[in-house]
Amino acid sequence: MELHQVRYFLAVAEELNFSRAAEKCNVSQPALSRAVILLEEEFGGPLFHRERRLTNLSPLGRMVKPYLEQIWRESGDILRLAQQVAGKAAEEKHTLRLGIMTTIAPSQFTDLIMAVPRAHAGVNMMLSDANSLLKGRTKVWSRPSSASSSNFNGSGVRSKNGVSGAK
Repeated sequence: MELHQVRYFLAVAEELNFSRAAEKCNVSQPALSRAVILLEEEFGGPLFHRERRLTNLSPLGRMVKPYLEQIWRESGDILRLAQQVAGKAAEEKHTLRLGIMTTIAPSQFTDLIMAVPRAHAGVNMMLSDANSLLKGRTKVWSRPSSASSSNFNGSGVRSKNGVSGAK
């Protein structure tokens, strides 16, 4: 079963006319009829009673209609959700503000500074001196410290409260 077959079935079920349903779906009537026939073959029975100018749902058609409506609705929901997520992901950028004490040689952080944006395309690095930590603009900061310091995590990165990486 393919989504275009579901769409065509629902159009015929609504219009109760193959020509109007084909027009509604912007396809030729033979293409729509062929898709419905393939769906009927897959389901193992007729979905419509076809008479000259009168088309009605068969018992099988009435039974599958609510399920096919749900499939059509949910496929649209999935598509909209995926487009939203993809659009947000493409737009989303996060900024990592890194405050470094001016007494530290910047060369000690060069590898880190270069690696973060390469490893995480959605992250922009913003460097500033550690004084900006006090102004609440810095997420991670560093200062010279010994390994025995109670707030030292071994990588040279500390936080305001001794928890590295978080404000």
